[in-house]
Amino acid sequence: MKILEELLAKVWFERIAFMGLVIVFIYSGIDKLLHFDQAIAEFSSLNMEPAWLLVLLTIGVQLGGSALLFFRRYTVLGALMLAVFTAMATLIAHRFWEAPANNYVPELNAFLEHLGLIGAFVLVAHLSAVRSSRNNVSAS
Repeated sequence: MKILEELLAKVWFERIAFMGLVIVFIYSGIDKLLHFDQAIAEFSSLNMEPAWLLVLLTIGVQLGGSALLFFRRYTVLGALMLAVFTAMATLIAHRFWEAPANNYVPELNAFLEHLGLIGAFVLVAHLSAVRSSRNNVSAS
């Protein structure tokens, strides 16, 4: 058990875990940058206006929050940015309660998976805040 705890405590292990959490946001942010007009059309189709501004904000949150987590800078902020973004996107895109019967289960599953991701980001924020407060106490 000690060996496993030592492995899990390594900084590189944390970075791999963070990459797993943020990879979808990095992909999505880059995809929106490369296909900006399509992203604007998608947001407009959801009546999200001004679409161009919301797309830019989305790219900023997706790539910025991911970078903050991965490079361990303002980790709490990055995790909370991605948690709030995921909550908003989930409520907009996976409204299982409005889905037709043949799409109810897939939308419910996507909604629940996103809740798990939100929980992971909140947990990262919590653990980072605890780590930071412990470091501040020991430095005093």
